[in-house]
Amino acid sequence: MKIVIEKVSALKSSESFIVKEALLNVAEEVLLNCRRSLHSSIFHLLDVCVTFLSDDLLGNSAENLIAKLRQSLDLQVIDITYERLYFVCLDALRTIRLGSTSKQVAELRLLYGYLQLLKEEKIDIMVMKHLLQTLVNMAELESTSVVQSITDWPIGFRYLIDTSSIEIFKQICAHTGQNASLSSIIETLDGFLCDPFVSKESTLLVRLYCLQGLKLTELSTDDIEINYTRNLVEEVVAHLKPESSNEVSTLRDISFSSLRSCVLLETLGALSNALGKKFQPFLIRTLYPVLSAAGRKDERTFNAEYISKSAVKVLHIFAESTGQCSLPQFLQENSDYIVSQLCINMSDESELSNVSLAVRSVAHLGGDVGIQCANAAVKTATDLLKTKGIRYARLLLLCKAYGEIVNAKRKKKAAASETTIEMPMKFERGRVTKFMVEHEKNFKMSENLETSSLSEEEEQPRCEEKELLLYAENDEEKKLVPENVEIAAEIVRVSGNYINNPDAELVCMSLNAISSSLMVLEEDEDALLPAIHKLWGPLLGKLKQKNIRTMIPTVQLLGQMVVVSGRFLRARIVKEALPILISFAETESNKKLEPFSMERKLLKQILEVFAIFLRGLELSVKENLLIFAVLEKFLNIKADEEIRIIAANIFKECAFEPDLCDQVWLVLQETDGSLLDINKEDNLIVRNLQEISE
Repeated sequence: MKIVIEKVSALKSSESFIVKEALLNVAEEVLLNCRRSLHSSIFHLLDVCVTFLSDDLLGNSAENLIAKLRQSLDLQVIDITYERLYFVCLDALRTIRLGSTSKQVAELRLLYGYLQLLKEEKIDIMVMKHLLQTLVNMAELESTSVVQSITDWPIGFRYLIDTSSIEIFKQICAHTGQNASLSSIIETLDGFLCDPFVSKESTLLVRLYCLQGLKLTELSTDDIEINYTRNLVEEVVAHLKPESSNEVSTLRDISFSSLRSCVLLETLGALSNALGKKFQPFLIRTLYPVLSAAGRKDERTFNAEYISKSAVKVLHIFAESTGQCSLPQFLQENSDYIVSQLCINMSDESELSNVSLAVRSVAHLGGDVGIQCANAAVKTATDLLKTKGIRYARLLLLCKAYGEIVNAKRKKKAAASETTIEMPMKFERGRVTKFMVEHEKNFKMSENLETSSLSEEEEQPRCEEKELLLYAENDEEKKLVPENVEIAAEIVRVSGNYINNPDAELVCMSLNAISSSLMVLEEDEDALLPAIHKLWGPLLGKLKQKNIRTMIPTVQLLGQMVVVSGRFLRARIVKEALPILISFAETESNKKLEPFSMERKLLKQILEVFAIFLRGLELSVKENLLIFAVLEKFLNIKADEEIRIIAANIFKECAFEPDLCDQVWLVLQETDGSLLDINKEDNLIVRNLQEISE
């Protein structure tokens, strides 16, 4: 029986879910029917259960089986775990060196599973030393194919070939840090530094991952641990200094060093969560020389470029994990250099994504100073978009991010001053009419344009730069325009030139950039309303082309324009856009849409825009009834459930509007009550309608 169980348990490295499930079933059968034979094979049976503890689908079954084992045999799981950890550490290194990828992952899962069984128990000193030795040796194993896959930079070690292995390795280190004292980890890992066959980078990597498992209270109360952490960060940064080309013999040496450096930098960023906000200024000040040296033209080595990219990722991790860090003084002192580095990197097409990430992070981290840095960077980006053209189209992502950052800052200030941000239907009838009259002639002249018969094969009207120019009336007014509004206006103007591009992806990027920038322009209607007027022609052309992929962001932008400008576009939407949207919605109401199809996504967007039209455009009764009639088609029982709920919620919201409640009742008075029975809130909808009718 021991031999049979040993052979069966060897299948735990299989990647097949059926095999894994069968293994657990066999283990359960053995537990029920072969108890007398378990004492000689308990380790193999326990290994099967522990391996699947971290499995998303089989984790609960494995945990229940371990509980049955404990109850059936009166086992002390902690004692067995300590005993097994020692042998598993020895087997893990051998398996990871010589075994296949599936066996490597299974061995890491087994090691992680036993650490999970410890829970809050502290790891024995002897076991911890073997465990740390195993982890450091794992970090030493390098992939011989790393030069071929150099772009996938965290995958730089043999144990990191599989993505799941990366996460499991991090979790093992974190559990080790959680279940062992920091002083023991420091003492053990410092001892490894004397070994000439162990690289310092690998030891640093394990130390950083272990620190992530420490509780925040431990780090904040012990001055010794805080000082150690600071020294550790400085030690890591010392290993990240870019090498000159003379110090490196081969490209392979540079690539291995770069990959290690990137992993170390990324780990520093993740460590910020455990260290708390007070450590972040120190970490960024320490990392700044690395970013600075990596950006110099005379040291733009292969290694330096990779380190520079990773330092950008660290800034982004800080921004995402903590929201904002008090570094205005740091950014103020170095803003010119940071902007110059960002602008230098913009000239390299391969760096555009990293630049977008860096600008977003700097703006979030630095408050007002960060916004100033972002302003300078975005100005350079718009200049490149105008002069370099489509090759630099990815900078539209930066333009979109800029609008989101400014809007988030504006909302935060409004919340701090305890002012409520109402739905932006704020333009008074007289004020809007002034601009409508100003552009009425232009609108009437455009009614008979050939854009109404646009097709993909026909030549599309180019959105000329002079047409999209956003301007102030004179130099004095121009000086009064806020800088962020001026930049957002430039983004809208430049992005508008890409709306009629044949590349659908580029069109979507430009529409998204315009959408976020219009919210910034909401502060200044002298820039907002002319922009909306000039964008109308190209947007209408995209609607008439009926390309589903580009219609989705077009419809979304159409709703955004109504939100920020109120009824400024009322006449144009009613005459030109609304018939197209109603026609599409009526056609799709008779179809069964696939759950993740583009048509279904567009239909949801159109219904949401209908809700904006009803509340924001002050439509006539006839126009409202047309929209309600289309929405009513989606209330029948055959419609998609999510679409039905959206339509019902629109009726529910409009039932409380004094100007719309009578029209809602007119549409639904002959509707069968069972058709409204789509969720638990339907009775509330019916009651509201009945009260309105009474």
